[in-house]
Amino acid sequence: MQHLHPFRSRSLSPPNKVARCQQQASSLLQQQEQHVCSTGGQGGPSQYQNLQEKLVQLTRLVKDGQVEAIEKLVNEVDSSFFDEHPELLFSLRRCRFLYLLDAGDTAQALAHARTELTPMAESRPVLLPMVKAATALLLASASEREPPQVALQSAVCGLQTALRTRSGFRGPALVRLLQARRWSALLFLSFQSVIICY
Repeated sequence: MQHLHPFRSRSLSPPNKVARCQQQASSLLQQQEQHVCSTGGQGGPSQYQNLQEKLVQLTRLVKDGQVEAIEKLVNEVDSSFFDEHPELLFSLRRCRFLYLLDAGDTAQALAHARTELTPMAESRPVLLPMVKAATALLLASASEREPPQVALQSAVCGLQTALRTRSGFRGPALVRLLQARRWSALLFLSFQSVIICY
């Protein structure tokens, strides 16, 4: 009676078992690709599309320097977002402060610092150094201050990244698709290893 070697080649494996393994791996790959392409990551297609539309709106608002509108839009997307990310809210309101300074409206800038920035630091002491740095700009020349448009672009970039992560969309759909293909390929190789050792 012939004894089977524990590491015999795939060519000696039962043909029907090889075919069944390939079919299962192919089916899993298709399921992963369909899921990633339809959702862009996690969550439903409509949820992903809605978030993408909001992120595009944020970019448009940056071009117009509409700081208050940006804060309102983020609250519409996630009403508790700024509770979890107070530093991002501070960065956004700091942009309004910079816009006022850039317009030469020092009195309004000082009032904004007192009514919007300082109270945030009182409830969250970790923000106090940021408040001091912002108010110090009252004595700085225009050339020494960060341009408000640049500051707003940076702040909104942080907002968009955090919103994607918080909503479960960790990256572009293409990246998620490549990850799915890699996972399916590894699974297929695992099936093959089982067959080889059969």
